[in-house]
Amino acid sequence: MAKIIRGAKMQKKNKFDSKMISTHQTLKVLHINDFMLGGGAENVFLETYRLTKVYFDSRYYAPNQTFKQGALPNVVRYFWRDKNLSLLLNSFEPDVIHVHNFHNRIGASLFLAIRNLKKKPKVVWTAHDFFLLWPNPSYCYFKKGQFIKFENPPDWLDFLTKSASREGIVLSLLRKITWIYLTKILRIQQEIDLIVTPSKFLNDLMSGQFQMKTLTIRNPTEFPSSTGTAVKSSKKVRMIFLGRLSPEKGLMEFLRHAAKLQNRQFELDIFGSGESRHTIETLIKEYELHDTMRLMGHISASEKNAIIKEYDVLVLPSIWHENAPLTVVEGAAAGLRLLVSNFGGMRELAEMAGGYYLFDPKDFTSFEMAINGCIRDVLMNKPVDRDIQGIMANFSKKQYQDNISNLYRSIAQPFVYFESSSMK
Repeated sequence: MAKIIRGAKMQKKNKFDSKMISTHQTLKVLHINDFMLGGGAENVFLETYRLTKVYFDSRYYAPNQTFKQGALPNVVRYFWRDKNLSLLLNSFEPDVIHVHNFHNRIGASLFLAIRNLKKKPKVVWTAHDFFLLWPNPSYCYFKKGQFIKFENPPDWLDFLTKSASREGIVLSLLRKITWIYLTKILRIQQEIDLIVTPSKFLNDLMSGQFQMKTLTIRNPTEFPSSTGTAVKSSKKVRMIFLGRLSPEKGLMEFLRHAAKLQNRQFELDIFGSGESRHTIETLIKEYELHDTMRLMGHISASEKNAIIKEYDVLVLPSIWHENAPLTVVEGAAAGLRLLVSNFGGMRELAEMAGGYYLFDPKDFTSFEMAINGCIRDVLMNKPVDRDIQGIMANFSKKQYQDNISNLYRSIAQPFVYFESSSMK
């Protein structure tokens, strides 16, 4: 049974009980994101609004409809004021503002507007990327156009000497100037009351950098209507990649490694679209991998859930620190083994799920050991020790709805801390 402790501050916890007592006053919650549609952050932004509006007086704001991939950053956006957003803040007077991505479009406008409000709301920020830690939100730098992830948190020497943009020194300089303006001059992080991260990996990075409360709440996802063991092939192991075709996803490195294997007892179907499609096509032709690798094109969420169970292994060979790649969770719930890179959110989610094989995407020996071990276990039909129902519960929309809703209540009324037996 829940009990109420008055006069206590909200304690730092990584989960909230769904049976927490709701407040009598309806909270006003404003959800904000750079774009309405686009990718994973936009999906979570809209899903958060839909799932929590049943409990709160909620509104959402996104100044642009869609994100145009490849468009050069508009530096001016960091210095201008979004009048529509300011008007909304003053008229709606939210108790809680839940911010998702802001560095692509909104910039400093939101935080400057908050500072001018008579009634200051509580601000929750979901970190979908690494922007507050480094000018490039992918937490990487570029050397001769090559994508290189940071092995350790970057310092000021890294800031001065490493490029933050693949497009060259000028754009890198602009990224750094705007990042300095936001984080060191305006110090927008001072307006954030709590950072939500979808992974403990990112939580550790954020909490190590900033002296503020951080909380891990897993992003929600859709699962297939039925789950279980993937269909097995008697001759070849069927592998699947699902995602954006871009350099950081590591598909080019995967193809180059695959070409060196003496025995290719697997097939890889690559689902997705993006800037690297032509390069991948060229490599498949160059290495004569037509019998092993196939580009399948873009696929919708419903189509993905329908076909994923036909495969044996989910592949994610990214060369950057993925934050919380839900494709790993979806593959695990469908009964697939996981062949993923050995760092970041990929390793974290794979270790949660079980049935995984980790490798360094830039080291052939590591790749060879992982893929051969995976293929051997599939062909031998070795069982996978995995709690599929537990995985689905942890990443369900219901769990996310409860966690976020209770977070809003707790942060908006810090004089009331809700505790239940399940949290002890």
